[in-house]
Amino acid sequence: MKKSEEIEVAAARGRPMLHWVGKRPLGRVTAFPAQQIETFDPSSDAATRAADENWADWPSSYPSGGLLFHGDNKEVLAHLLANGFRGKVKLIYIDPPFILIVCLGKEQAADVWLEDWNRHRKGKGSINRIREIELRTDPRYGKFIVHSPAEARVEIVRENGSLRVEIKGFISPTILERLEMDLPLFRAKVPDWRSMVDCVLIDPAYDGEVFRVGLSDVPERKDALVEGSYELSAPEGETTVGVKIIDMLGEEVLLQQRV
Repeated sequence: MKKSEEIEVAAARGRPMLHWVGKRPLGRVTAFPAQQIETFDPSSDAATRAADENWADWPSSYPSGGLLFHGDNKEVLAHLLANGFRGKVKLIYIDPPFILIVCLGKEQAADVWLEDWNRHRKGKGSINRIREIELRTDPRYGKFIVHSPAEARVEIVRENGSLRVEIKGFISPTILERLEMDLPLFRAKVPDWRSMVDCVLIDPAYDGEVFRVGLSDVPERKDALVEGSYELSAPEGETTVGVKIIDMLGEEVLLQQRV
C-alpha cells in the first residue's frame, strides 16, 4: 500500500458498544501506509507457516507471525483493514506504556526472546516493555479460559433381559458459576441435580463411533425435570451401554459401560 485509501466501516453488530450524547457512527477511516518494524518469530519458521491450515487465510502481504508496527493505533488498524485483516481480529487489548500480548499457549522459545527484549528496557519509566498473559496459566487472568467439564455418576445394571440405568448425580461447574451470580436462584435450583440437565439419551449398543438413541428423556415443559432412572430392553450378548447427558448450556457428558 503506497498511498492513502478510504475504508468503509460497517455498523457494529452483536457486541457491546459505548454510547454518549453527540456520538456519531464511524462510517469510514483513512488508511495510510504503515511501517512494519519487526516480525515476532521466535521459532524462525514464519516462511513455512503459509502452508499450515491454521494460517490459510492469513493475508499474503505479511509474514505469518506476530507483527510490530510503528504508528498511531487508529491509523495502523485502518491499514490492517485495507490489507486483508478485516474480520480476522478477535481481540484488541491496549495497556500503555506496555506492549501487552494476550495468548492461548506459547512456544518455549518465546520466553527467551521476551526476557532478552525486556532486559534492555529496565527501569520503572521504561516504555515498550512486553507483558504477556497466557490465558490458561496466568495466576490472575488464567481462570478466564479454564473450563471445568461437567461430571456425572451413572449406575448400569443388566438383569433378566433388561437394562436398568440410574443417574446417581450430575454437576456442571459452568452452570454453578452462572448461578452464583444470583444467590437466591442458586439456592432454589442446586438441591436437585436434574434442574441442570436438559435431556438424557441412551444407546443400549454403543459402538464408540455412532450414537444411536434407543431411549430419550426430553421434558416437554420448561418446568419439568428428567426422570433420572430408566429401564429398556437389553440386546443379546454382551454390550456397551452409552449414556449421554446434556446440560442446560448444551455441554455433553458421555458415559459408557460394558454389561
